Amino acid sequence: MEKPAIEKRELLWLFAILIVGFLIRFAIWNNTAETGLYITDEKDYALLAQNLLAGNGFAWEEGKPTSIRPPGYPTFIAAIWFITGDQDPQSVRFVQILLSLFSIALLYRIGRIAFSSNVALLAAGIFSLYPTYVGFASFLYAEVLFIFLMLFVILVYLRMTNASVSLFSLATTAGLLLGLAALTRTIAWPYFLVFVPLVLFTVGNDLKTRLKASSAVVLGFFLIIAPWSYRNSELQNQFTLIDTMGGMNLMMGNYEHTPLNRAWDAVSLLSTDKRWSYSLGSIPESADWGEAERSKWASDQAKQFMLSHPLLTIERSIAKFFSFWGLERVIIAAWERELYHPPKWSIPVLAVVINSAYILTMLLAVVGLFLAPPNEQKFHYLVWTLLVVFTGVHMLIFGHARYHLPLMPLLILYAASAVDRRAWKALLDKKLAAYIAMLCIALLLLIWGREVFFIEGDRIATLMKSIR
Repeated sequence: MEKPAIEKRELLWLFAILIVGFLIRFAIWNNTAETGLYITDEKDYALLAQNLLAGNGFAWEEGKPTSIRPPGYPTFIAAIWFITGDQDPQSVRFVQILLSLFSIALLYRIGRIAFSSNVALLAAGIFSLYPTYVGFASFLYAEVLFIFLMLFVILVYLRMTNASVSLFSLATTAGLLLGLAALTRTIAWPYFLVFVPLVLFTVGNDLKTRLKASSAVVLGFFLIIAPWSYRNSELQNQFTLIDTMGGMNLMMGNYEHTPLNRAWDAVSLLSTDKRWSYSLGSIPESADWGEAERSKWASDQAKQFMLSHPLLTIERSIAKFFSFWGLERVIIAAWERELYHPPKWSIPVLAVVINSAYILTMLLAVVGLFLAPPNEQKFHYLVWTLLVVFTGVHMLIFGHARYHLPLMPLLILYAASAVDRRAWKALLDKKLAAYIAMLCIALLLLIWGREVFFIEGDRIATLMKSIR
């Protein structure tokens, strides 16, 4: 049920959290004025946004129309640049700071409904200071926008579960927001296939109401997706729902040369005969294929390889699972590659801070998931569906740790619940939930230990030496 009206004390604490979060982000933003776009994803998003502004539509090099990426984030950038009248990455970074503050406020509202006021405030404070999330506001990555949209979807869902009126409007809004999220990060599309049944079984008190609510979600989702899907399908001459990158990603994660422990790094093989598209050269007609045809070919090749090598596929999926929940090294890797230039002494220090925050949050979140669940059980179901879908999809494609970031706000809520209830004391109880929690903690420690000592050991040793 919805909590009582927010007290003045709560508002003051939330305001203080937002102010501190803004000041930290603003201080970083103030020192990135000369920072360009050095990462491939950032450059791609900027190029697509520039073509939108130039009137070329959603286009690639030389104004050539494309469906290679979801359109949401480039459109977001283009809208900011249209308003500011320039193409300065700083304006995007500043708007992302504001968007991240809205996300903190959304998480607070979610926490207040699903848990308690104390948990909501604690989670908002942790999320405001969470190092990787703070850092991502300075990158032109889709994560900040995507996290905002997904938190908005979750808040609307919680309203739906307690709504006696306006349920159809709320459900349609949830579908619209999930559609926008899918146009920002494609992972929201497979989640839509789970979200609709979740609404069907958890919203409303009778079958008729549930059918109306789930139908409204579908309606809202396709009102957003359908125009883009129609455009793509016309451009590619075959049905293309959101983008044409899916087949390529699936194949890079599932072909003979996919690196076992760094599946995402297959992209570094593009200049060699081990690249994913090398065998396309043996198909003469492939020279005339469009993006969708190449994507379908890659998807078919990946599926064939997975079916032909089931044990290797299982081994890789386990490795991708480990990578997905591995240490947060995106920002650290950018420093190591000297794309950005903070003081050298600060890199290992900040690396320790970033991953200490991640490790502590994850350990507490596991305790919270099993031993300090929310008062709103339907939220618990929602979180588990998100964890399973996001992890499962990335176990098939890339298991990069960057892709668990959208799940961290929700895990932070559970970590805050564990702290609020001192739930770690229950680990000593001889209950099934306690045993499962300890098993998950052991698995996480195995994942991180394997990464530190066997996969990234040399890099981490070099990083630590630089502090001397």
